[in-house]
Amino acid sequence: MIKTKSIVFICVLFLGLQTFAQHSWLMTQDSLINSSNVILDVHGNAGYRSNSLDREMMDILLFGGYISNELSGRQFDRMDERLTLGGNYHGGFRVILPNDSAFGLADWGWQASVDLKGHAEIGANKDLFHLIFDGNAPDYVGETANFNDTWIDYMEYQKVGFGMWHRSTQSGFTLSVVNGQQFERLNVFEGELYTAENVDSLSLLYHGVWVRSDTAISGFGVGNGIGFALDGRINVPLKGDKGIVSVAINDFGVVGWNESTLRYEADSLFTYEGVPLDDIIDDDGNGLPNFEDSLHYESEKGRMNRWLPGTIDAQLMHVIGERDFFRAAMRFRPVNVYNPLLQLGYYYNLPSNTLLGAVASVGGYGGIRVGFEAEQWFADRFFLALGIQDVYGPIANEGLGMHGNIRLTYRIRNND
Repeated sequence: MIKTKSIVFICVLFLGLQTFAQHSWLMTQDSLINSSNVILDVHGNAGYRSNSLDREMMDILLFGGYISNELSGRQFDRMDERLTLGGNYHGGFRVILPNDSAFGLADWGWQASVDLKGHAEIGANKDLFHLIFDGNAPDYVGETANFNDTWIDYMEYQKVGFGMWHRSTQSGFTLSVVNGQQFERLNVFEGELYTAENVDSLSLLYHGVWVRSDTAISGFGVGNGIGFALDGRINVPLKGDKGIVSVAINDFGVVGWNESTLRYEADSLFTYEGVPLDDIIDDDGNGLPNFEDSLHYESEKGRMNRWLPGTIDAQLMHVIGERDFFRAAMRFRPVNVYNPLLQLGYYYNLPSNTLLGAVASVGGYGGIRVGFEAEQWFADRFFLALGIQDVYGPIANEGLGMHGNIRLTYRIRNND
């Protein structure tokens, strides 16, 4: 049985996270949690991941700069049939009262949390990327560019939750009220652009939906919608204190957005055959353009329900020797831009209440990456955890993402 205190952390690290990082602690019968009156936890993580857009390209898109043909060509050459990109930020605070008796149940305590979250993802194919950065000539002259199944989703929201905590297994759940700050979602079901052989006409077929929250109300913490969310984890100890199997859900919930939510839908075929002279010079001959709007769409306002970007996690942590163990984990999201995320990690406990780990990941929004985790107890009272999922991303222009975690925990003991 591994006794090092650094691997005996609290369930708060298992609930409501956007990454697998910091899920590396095994349970012990003499857990520090059972000798605590109050546990306070502050945590945060942020980052992005893509299967083809590298760090140099992302820096220019976010902060401005010149995109050369060499740079855009590098993204296109490494791209699969589809471009995928996803990112998030998460900051939170949690309080656990492990020794309180919830509803008279001796082994259950209380927990409460506040979380600030943002989520964005993009899915598109190579043709659309080429059209945006290189145009339709010469590659698509006499050809059809296809950008079916384009997906852009963005949401910001805040959660205030209250729930229960099981001391002996360190399982628990939280039911939260969700404040929907803002969202936008674009889904192009069908999209084709045909360029004639002699380049004298274009044909655009488009069918899609674009929805966005109330644009008259904006700002951090301002509510355009209200909803709920459930977060929870079940930990099942293996026989002989060999480890844990656990299953978790995060952000399983929905937000009802207000009556000023905008919805645009388009399903049309547009043909462009040059610009007639009468559309360039109006009847008064003053030279002002007088273009007719030819891209048709229908719009409406009304209340709308949207699912939160929830996940389902499963993992196994198993003892190897006196001081080390491994972890195998998997994450699911029910959207077509996210592949199942697989992780394998190896962890070693140093005598100084320090845990070090190396983690390899594949899937999610794309690519293989290697990261590390480090955890340290200070005087059995403070806990600090740091993690990076991809060590290559922050240091190389060709890196496909970066993601970091930080966590600080303070425990108040019975005799304080």
